[in-house]
Amino acid sequence: MRKALADAAAESIDAAREQWWIGLRSAEQESYVAEGGDFARDEPYYRKGFEAAQAPAVRGKSYEEALDYLTRRHQISVINPAFRRGYERGREYCESLMAEHQRAS
Repeated sequence: MRKALADAAAESIDAAREQWWIGLRSAEQESYVAEGGDFARDEPYYRKGFEAAQAPAVRGKSYEEALDYLTRRHQISVINPAFRRGYERGREYCESLMAEHQRAS
């Protein structure tokens, strides 16, 4: 399967994820900084939280509702405030995509 994808010049999942984040990064940085955060310092945790909110296991769940899953999956990251802020923004992003999809249907 991987060879077929490589032969077709398919983008890797990691490369696709990186491009996705690049497309979102400036808006997320602007929002984070506007709330008084240091994006340069906190981006790794923020991004991890943002991406965690996209997981089907937590889709539509508040941070508190998802905390057990997040703790098991991301361990130490969940105690970082930037992770939580990223999760909450990622949840908003996911909900807006789902609402957009429903309107288009």
